[in-house]
Amino acid sequence: MNRYSYALNNPCIYTDPLGLAPTCTINVSIGGVGGLEIQNQIIRLFVQAKVGVNFNTTPQSADFTLTFVDTNEFRGKTNIRLVYGALGQSQGNYGWVFVNKTVIQLLVEGHPGDANLVTSLGSVGAHEIMHGLGLTDVGAMGNLMGPGTHVDPRDQTLTKAQKDQLLAACQSKRSGSRSGGGGGSNGDPGGYDDGLPVYTLECEYLPGSSEGDYHYYCYFVLSGGGEGKGGGLRTW
Repeated sequence: MNRYSYALNNPCIYTDPLGLAPTCTINVSIGGVGGLEIQNQIIRLFVQAKVGVNFNTTPQSADFTLTFVDTNEFRGKTNIRLVYGALGQSQGNYGWVFVNKTVIQLLVEGHPGDANLVTSLGSVGAHEIMHGLGLTDVGAMGNLMGPGTHVDPRDQTLTKAQKDQLLAACQSKRSGSRSGGGGGSNGDPGGYDDGLPVYTLECEYLPGSSEGDYHYYCYFVLSGGGEGKGGGLRTW
């Protein structure tokens, strides 16, 4: 068990003067690739509700399994019905965040680098975990369960009701009862339909100014489903 999640795994530097130490912990397995920075972003979001996150678990014992997947491969290998315009999706205790192969390569190599990329991946992942715990989308911007890319700091906060729901869902898990939800970040949880386009986080390498130097350009693209393909949502 990670007893220092409230201090982002660094209790020598971070303390808890506001009394935000988690009173309940959920177990999350990140399938495929993840990265400590993404995990820390999820921890930062959940501590708002005094909920800790333990990533030192297996899919078999996890409360929720989160996977960063190539959108095209996901479409070809799953029978999950897509949500229009989703950045990620969940079903039961499993969730996926849609990316392209370059993003997966960056995560495998252990240097996602750009803070906005880390923030967005971690925030969309947290959004899907909350779906798995039974929370639903809301229409208003300015909170983690609202629409948007979750890059904007205003989209990374929890409302009082969401904090209460998240803590209650965690406590329900620990008491032995099961809860689960479904939906899509940036989509209507009731709007399921096969073949609908979803937003994919894509990154492209750009040449650096010196040997061994590189950076990349990231953006969201509405992909699949024909109509709307190639429409950019946000870039940085």
